[in-house]
Amino acid sequence: MDIPWKNVKTIVILNLIANTVGDSLMMSPLIQILKHNSPQAKIICTASPSNAPLLAGLPDSLVPLPELADIGKKNGKLRKAIRYANLMRRCVRLLREVKADVCIVVQPNFAPSQLIPWLAGVPYRIGYTYQGGIFSWTLTHKIAWTDAYATGDYKRHFIETVFDLVRCANVPIRNEDTVVRKIVTPEARAWAQSYLKKAGIKKTDLLIAFQAGAKWINKQWPAERYAEIAAWLVKDYNAKILLFGTQDEKPINDIVAAAAKGCAIRVLGEHIENVSALLQRCELALGNSSGIMHLASAVGTPAAMIHGIGFASNSEPRGPGGSIVIEGPHYKENPALSGDDVEEGIRRMRKITVEQVRKALTKVLGK
Repeated sequence: MDIPWKNVKTIVILNLIANTVGDSLMMSPLIQILKHNSPQAKIICTASPSNAPLLAGLPDSLVPLPELADIGKKNGKLRKAIRYANLMRRCVRLLREVKADVCIVVQPNFAPSQLIPWLAGVPYRIGYTYQGGIFSWTLTHKIAWTDAYATGDYKRHFIETVFDLVRCANVPIRNEDTVVRKIVTPEARAWAQSYLKKAGIKKTDLLIAFQAGAKWINKQWPAERYAEIAAWLVKDYNAKILLFGTQDEKPINDIVAAAAKGCAIRVLGEHIENVSALLQRCELALGNSSGIMHLASAVGTPAAMIHGIGFASNSEPRGPGGSIVIEGPHYKENPALSGDDVEEGIRRMRKITVEQVRKALTKVLGK
């Protein structure tokens, strides 16, 4: 059944990603594509409270789902089940209240999510089919979920899986709508300007962002090598370093800060909107495969992301800032690793040398 897109009044993107920054940012092109295809429609997108600012200003309405703040944490099965039941009730109520014509069920691939638009009586329901997806029959338009780790097609970027959702509904995709964008608010820019001024950073200073920590230890380039790069940037480029991360990553950032000899500022645990504004002020961002690197590129800052256990072609940043690929060796056997491959992942990350990173950054910064 074809969707009469020109007559659609309300589209809801059911985004139930709990706390992953990179995956959340990948929703922005989906919103842009739908806006161009159905300019008359009101586009509503759900999001977790922590990640809602990443999409602010893109949909017509952004609805934070408080239950997602708890679902993303490590809790007992009973607690998660109760929270998810409440989440489903909230989403069904939302879809009914806004009288959604189309609902797109994006990540994560949790089978009961497919029931939500069906229970709400939404006429057109778009989503994925996947192993364990026992409620796929409720969808009116569907396409198989593709995962590079399962298919071995590491040259296909993850964002293409997001685009599959509109392809299966015959929505044309323009190249200009495929860029991952984060809109930085004027308030956040003003905050960043004040923050940097208090820290002694001048407008003429070369500012470079570092994300030395990582969610998985096998995605983390050694802290002492980040320290070497920081010392080189300070010495040869008179750079100032902004160290981003969580409070738990303070020991790693302390190592880098010590090497920068007073030219580093720790920005740990800061609100994501303020982080976006600071990243936009930077000339360059360097880090592990992380949401911060995707965010940097999304606000227009070149992102040099270190890939050790995966392929850049599958996960590199797709923002207007672009991506600088720093990639380790790949092997015919186990070409891409998961978070469970700890020892091998650490070994592959260590294969990436300081000289390799310096060469990549020099191409951007000049000699």
